[in-house]
Amino acid sequence: MINDRRDDMAVAELVEELELSHPEKVADFERRYPDAMAAVADEDLDACDPDDLDDLVSDLRRLLRV
Repeated sequence: MINDRRDDMAVAELVEELELSHPEKVADFERRYPDAMAAVADEDLDACDPDDLDDLVSDLRRLLRV
């Protein structure tokens, strides 16, 4: 299996990659994961439900792999 570098990226790095690669999808992620995206923007990941962050990371990795 090929190791994708995104598997090792922090959530903030994944969001930055989203903003650079797919700026048109940022608003969609902000609607689906408002608390998680706000926590990333505020650099306060503890302010968000860990399950929301996990879901955000999973969807970001799935999108960015394609």
